[in-house]
Amino acid sequence: MPLGDFIDEVMALFARPETPAEIVVERARALRWAEREGRFDQTVAMLSEHNPPD
Repeated sequence: MPLGDFIDEVMALFARPETPAEIVVERARALRWAEREGRFDQTVAMLSEHNPPD
């Protein structure tokens, strides 16, 4: 995610009438809630496939 897009989204979240208890950009939500939703292992495997070690 380009830094400018990240900053824009975070600042929009801070500008809400009621600031959320936790600031999580939309693109990070799948990672943030993976463990709670029981899909942590699948999420890590997917990321590993897209970013193999050097």
